Amino acid sequence: MSFIDQNKINQIISKLATNSESEDILKKYNIAEIIDNSLNKIQEGTKEYIKSHRIILYKNYHPYLFKPIVNHMLAKTTNSLNANKFEQFDMNFGVEFGIKNQTDVAKMQTISKYSHHPFDIENIIKLNNKIRINLTNQAITFNQDNLELWVSPHLSEEDFIHIKTVFNSSPEVRLAFEKEGRECSIKLKILNTSSFSLPLISQLMLESVSPKMFGNFRLQIDQEIERILNQKVKLKYIDIYLEKPCGIPVEDIFCLNIMPIFSIFDEYSKNIVLDGKLEYQPIYSSNTYYKSNLLQEKQVTLDDKVIKAYKDADNKPFNYLIEDTSHHHKQFIKINGRVQDMIFKNIQIQGLWTQLLNITDYQEESIKILDRSKGTYSLNVLYKAKYVLNENCGKVNRFVELSHFLNNQELNKKILMSLYKIITPKEFEKITEENLLDVTYNAFTHQLNLELSVKNENQKERFEVELDRIGKLINYLYSNKVDVRYNINIT
Repeated sequence: MSFIDQNKINQIISKLATNSESEDILKKYNIAEIIDNSLNKIQEGTKEYIKSHRIILYKNYHPYLFKPIVNHMLAKTTNSLNANKFEQFDMNFGVEFGIKNQTDVAKMQTISKYSHHPFDIENIIKLNNKIRINLTNQAITFNQDNLELWVSPHLSEEDFIHIKTVFNSSPEVRLAFEKEGRECSIKLKILNTSSFSLPLISQLMLESVSPKMFGNFRLQIDQEIERILNQKVKLKYIDIYLEKPCGIPVEDIFCLNIMPIFSIFDEYSKNIVLDGKLEYQPIYSSNTYYKSNLLQEKQVTLDDKVIKAYKDADNKPFNYLIEDTSHHHKQFIKINGRVQDMIFKNIQIQGLWTQLLNITDYQEESIKILDRSKGTYSLNVLYKAKYVLNENCGKVNRFVELSHFLNNQELNKKILMSLYKIITPKEFEKITEENLLDVTYNAFTHQLNLELSVKNENQKERFEVELDRIGKLINYLYSNKVDVRYNINIT
């Protein structure tokens, strides 16, 4: 597209051809300025074109770097009305339910398998070098090989991170139980794992906003499992032997039977008819009852024929365009191919969708949901957080740094901060360039050494969480495993 005012140029040329006073005419019309302005517009348009296509390429290769962080919550479950209260029951993956406010319905779903334990915490006490979690003392059939213990979401974020740090030092854990009138105990192994069915990038972004969603520890029976599995026992307590001192009161630091829930659900788009008028077609949900936005496509069909998505962005049969403002997140799709081959064809998208509703405005704290195989559950909401729109869509410079890192196998302070900002919304950033004193990377040994300074022990514990996220991102993007080591000085 030309930005030169062709009509004005033609008028000037015509007068120059018929008039001997050419110099005066050039001064009158200031043709040099017209050409300069036109060239500037062409240059600006070229820059915008390159910038927009760079973003499209990044979105094709790393789509999850541009997705919003969805609404999420933690809820405590109570026994199903139809289940035996003395046995564990499992909740199926993908159970959906809705919560309402005065105008809208927020649609939520479980995205991981969940097990409800038929016992709870009675109290927690500190005994010398250990924490004792006393359990409700009732006879049950123990039919699992692990327990899932959660750090309480009611703790402040500072205390929450502290308890996670204490547990990350892998203290010894033992479960005491009574069997046939005799007290026994077995060793448990701590597995610090989150079983969300979310891509790693989405998890790293979620953790920056809501670390409390990652407060679970799986306590696996480490040995002598036959002493308790499928046996009728009375659970007594869990002892945690501390290698690091716990610096806060312990009365309410743990809880059981916590279920993570997200605003993610399966749905189809409305039928999109290609009429040749628009390059990118807007995507809308087929369910108008819920105000939904596409999060991830699973399958795209063109006239009922499935289009396969290729990893090579240049040969991909469709591209997405994401438009983000402070108020909305919209997606558009473009089918690549000759216009004459696409005209009047129908597109439909099956995928995972979300809602950009502020879930913190919803006042329901107790929810009942139905699982057809198990019955009705009661959920008491302990923690909830609203969606966060992704800032990466308008930050193309971050991805220039990302390309430099991937192409040149280089890591320096500037690139490291860019990588950190990619997975951390601005309002949740903890590490600054002032904290990061030194970055050295050995491309032969793939060892990354970081030197940081902090003001106190609490800040140090938080930085360890942030550095762990950065390390996971680097190893996700990089073909060789990078050994990330850091030294944090309290100044």
